Amino acid sequence: MKRWWHYLLLGVSAWLLFMVWRFPAPVAYSMFVETAGQKLQAAGVDGTLWHGEAAQLQYQQRAVGSLSWQLSPWGLLLGRLGGELALYQGDGYLQAQGKVPLGGDEVSLSTLQGRLPLEMIQPYLTMIPLPLDGVLSLKLKDLLVDAEGRLQQAEGRIVWHQAGVKAPQPLPFGDLQMNIQSSEAGGIEGVISDSGGPLQLSANFTLSAEGAYQLKGQVQAAESAPKELRSSLGMLGKANSQGAYPINFSGSL
Repeated sequence: MKRWWHYLLLGVSAWLLFMVWRFPAPVAYSMFVETAGQKLQAAGVDGTLWHGEAAQLQYQQRAVGSLSWQLSPWGLLLGRLGGELALYQGDGYLQAQGKVPLGGDEVSLSTLQGRLPLEMIQPYLTMIPLPLDGVLSLKLKDLLVDAEGRLQQAEGRIVWHQAGVKAPQPLPFGDLQMNIQSSEAGGIEGVISDSGGPLQLSANFTLSAEGAYQLKGQVQAAESAPKELRSSLGMLGKANSQGAYPINFSGSL
């Protein structure tokens, strides 16, 4: 006698797999909102749980941009969810590849790269009161972010192209860059330098695993810098014998 229930089990399993594979993204988003609250909201959600898009994403009632994702269900067999995310807003974009352990609190990103106009991220830079100008380009790898959104480790480079401030008067800085590496004590360390523009900058940046940061170094105006930049640097205090001003800022993110 044939064991017919084997075929029934195979058929039910295939049906369940098909349903999971085609699970609608709008339904998954509705379930997410019910459990995670209203901080993250999306409109125009389309596709499936594994491959879809949102026409508009908002975080804390701020427009973030459009989002697309492609997740791999096979990682579930290893107890993790991984895939690719892409965020677009105007001329800016952010792309990431990573994974999240099921039931875990940390997010691991193998790569993070993008191009972000400063006006796009200015609303999140609450510690900086001046309107910034320019574009950030970043190429990072091996990032680890904890459940509170704090960066625990990263490697790579961030460049601030055509850096400057827009007001109270336009001040150009030139291109600035920061090379990042993970700290042995947790968090990251960065070395900041200029690329030969109006602003000459040499500084070290540290960000602890708990979110405390410190920026320490010196800055001065190049010989070709406009007089407005030279006078603005005087607000930092007294220059040394080489005409450089010390900088030392600290706080918590």
